[in-house]
Amino acid sequence: MEWHTATPIRWGAAAVKYGLFPSSSVAPAKPPEEDAADRLSQDLRQRLAAGPVVFELRVQPYIDAERTPIEDPRVLWEDAVSPWLPVARLTFPQQSLDDEAGRRRRDAVEGMSFDPWHAPGGVSALGRDQPRPGRGLPGERDRPGRLSGAHGLALNVRGLRPPRRERRPAPAHGGA
Repeated sequence: MEWHTATPIRWGAAAVKYGLFPSSSVAPAKPPEEDAADRLSQDLRQRLAAGPVVFELRVQPYIDAERTPIEDPRVLWEDAVSPWLPVARLTFPQQSLDDEAGRRRRDAVEGMSFDPWHAPGGVSALGRDQPRPGRGLPGERDRPGRLSGAHGLALNVRGLRPPRRERRPAPAHGGA
């Protein structure tokens, strides 16, 4: 299954969408039932048991405001206008997710949430550094993502509250 972002991020000096594209894996001998709530987990568990699972990380660069708009996720960035460029390969080695070590890894992953504001230098959600005309103040765009991440964490950890973000004091400003 291919997966890519709906909105672009800052990638160095460029704006890009990024995606994971399957490169290789062994198909499950018995595919999970279509209506199973955990069908993707079942599928991944079977694939990893059979061999490594490999994805290619690709980026799709911003071209211009008309054909690849940054602020409108409803507009599909056409491959013919902005082709996907491979930048890395992500390999999950063959492993069991059902033994003790696998359950520990699975529990650790289930307890994580994704937050684009925690990316390494040069990669960030767009809108972080400056206000966007008509779009509010910096950081407002990240609120839905944080809420969905917290919601997912609450669902995954079952019964525990999502961790609270530590508030940092506002920087001191010199005044006259």
